[in-house]
Amino acid sequence: EMKVNWATSPSNAPKQDTRKHHHIFDGDHSPEIAPAQLREAFAVFVEISDCRVVRVPQTLKS
Repeated sequence: EMKVNWATSPSNAPKQDTRKHHHIFDGDHSPEIAPAQLREAFAVFVEISDCRVVRVPQTLKS
């Protein structure tokens, strides 16, 4: 059995080079948190190029 939380289709478009971007790992959120909420909260400080909520599969906690 395989479970997929998200997937993308192949694209010929060039990927954005994020090597010079800052990567922030922020956790301990409520289980209801959504990427859009994090993006909105941090966008007042900097431009956001990508935002994800990573969850522990067994607990669904971020």
